[in-house]
Amino acid sequence: MIGSQFVWLGDGDRHLDAPFVTNYKEITIGLYGGNTSSGANKNEDGVLVWRSEDNSCEFIAILDAHNTAQSAELVIRSLESIMPEIHEGLLTCTDYVFESIRELIVNLFSSDDFINKCKDIVGETSCLISVRKGQYLWWLNIGDCVLYLLHEELQKRGQFAMNQRNFYEWIGNQSTFNYGIPCYTTGLRELRPGKNMILMTTDGLLEYGECHYNNPINIYECLKSQFESSLDKCVQELLTDVHVGKGKDSATIISWTIENNSTACYPSD
Repeated sequence: MIGSQFVWLGDGDRHLDAPFVTNYKEITIGLYGGNTSSGANKNEDGVLVWRSEDNSCEFIAILDAHNTAQSAELVIRSLESIMPEIHEGLLTCTDYVFESIRELIVNLFSSDDFINKCKDIVGETSCLISVRKGQYLWWLNIGDCVLYLLHEELQKRGQFAMNQRNFYEWIGNQSTFNYGIPCYTTGLRELRPGKNMILMTTDGLLEYGECHYNNPINIYECLKSQFESSLDKCVQELLTDVHVGKGKDSATIISWTIENNSTACYPSD
């Protein structure tokens, strides 16, 4: 079954001065518009979250727009238009599911119809999309949002972020897809055995004050307490820190855990 999805746009529900945490099918979604004492007066982030009825896969997009939220809304509405094909791909067992989804998304953003719509809006957006199916996590990134895969084995080797923040990349009026060869990054990772914590965030979490959470070990240390408490409380703590630190920029966080019971790759020795 396809089921419902969670959609949110910050220009209609800004959450200024008020970090807000909600849940969709055991996926934690944290929304914060910024501290008004620092000059925050708008929220141009956006979220699209879908999870299958059997919890075997997710499709999640997080957006950070600027100079109006029109670009975030356009991207979300456009992604919604191809969700039936994405659902079909994810719910069908195939070795090429991630490549098929990449082609769907890139073809959408490269289409003449989408590019022409971008010409009529004000502003641009970063866009980070992640897809999890079984024990694999795939992503496509345009801009400076970040996807983290947090696990004790990876932490011991200093690995946290799956993607690098890329500046001067957007979708919208000024778009990487306006040129002959669009710039974006994709990747695919195997989840580690046991509990994996996945977190996606906009830059509002990373750039306030002294940039405490720009060091991913601090995000890991905060979230690992989830094993004793709840992921909701951890995300609330992250956003409260942004508010107390007088962060001006909006911060959006999406986080969830996956229990991986499949065998993972280890060295032969």
